[in-house]
Amino acid sequence: AKNRQRAIHKCCPSAPQGWKFNVASVPVAAYQEPPMWAALWLVAAAAGQQCSPVVKVERRNPLDPGTGYAWPDIYAGTWLQPAKRFMKFEPRKIGNIEGAVHAHVYGGVNGLQPTPALTRDFFDFSVEHFSYLTKMAPGKQGQDTFLGNITSRLDGYTHRHTFSHQYLERSIGIVPFGGVPSSKHWQALSSQMLRAVVMSMTDALSRVIVATCDEAHAMRAREALQGLERVVVHNLNLEKCQLPYLPRATQATLKRCLIQRARRERHVYRNEICESWLQGEDYAYVMYNDADLVLHARCIRSLGKAMDEDPTLIILPHKLQTFAKDDDPLPELGVAPSVRDLTHDVDSA
Repeated sequence: AKNRQRAIHKCCPSAPQGWKFNVASVPVAAYQEPPMWAALWLVAAAAGQQCSPVVKVERRNPLDPGTGYAWPDIYAGTWLQPAKRFMKFEPRKIGNIEGAVHAHVYGGVNGLQPTPALTRDFFDFSVEHFSYLTKMAPGKQGQDTFLGNITSRLDGYTHRHTFSHQYLERSIGIVPFGGVPSSKHWQALSSQMLRAVVMSMTDALSRVIVATCDEAHAMRAREALQGLERVVVHNLNLEKCQLPYLPRATQATLKRCLIQRARRERHVYRNEICESWLQGEDYAYVMYNDADLVLHARCIRSLGKAMDEDPTLIILPHKLQTFAKDDDPLPELGVAPSVRDLTHDVDSA
């Protein structure tokens, strides 16, 4: 296992400095050695900071014959797609939280069939899932300490992390924020997590919109995001805050604003909202992200070029789970993503 960890570290020197990698358990069959050309490509790409190509998802089932990623690999609570394609999507198709992503991928949009894809290199485009850890919180005894520890480490992440600010021009991201429990410790954690998520998105996108269902969540979001540039917090004033209403309303509002902007329409009811969201700018790319997914997108500009070449693309990030080491019940959040081993068939794609 130690030799395996050293090998992974050597082939990924371009990963953010300070990260400590924990390799998740995978079947023995997954530890097959990749083809020589694939290994050489990884080393060359890491040394030259080269961005990997996107790999189209073509298999419905992981057990189907063939190479590349399968459809179960695509769900990460996030997507990136051309604005023109997003404007043809019908948000009413979103029936649950997973539908905020799945509804865009499973089926055509007014005749435009989707082409889901992931990057060849996990760290070129991925998200770090933090709610995986919060679900481990004790019921009562020890919960305050557990959540407080995670919150403080997230706070350290937001203060230590150095951003490149090489974002994708004419890109906009949306993040629904709601359903935070009434406990002060849960609220503190949710606010700090939101700041980490939005900070990571501003490093990749030119503008980020945080949409809430009521004023209480909007106030909490504004306080958490103080000092961040190119970020807007907007209260949608929904009657129902539970899922899937907030993700559906967030996507529907952005769709209407983009269409209004494209047509240069001036509707009095929508104009104030859309002016706040878009600031009179035209956008070519749209990202949706959940409020518990920190984004890692060091090759975001190459993804923009890929979508320019193929407007049917929906680019999905790899989902990385942060978890504790065996000898540490509380993980080093923000600096310790888990890494899935690349299987033989993906290496061959």
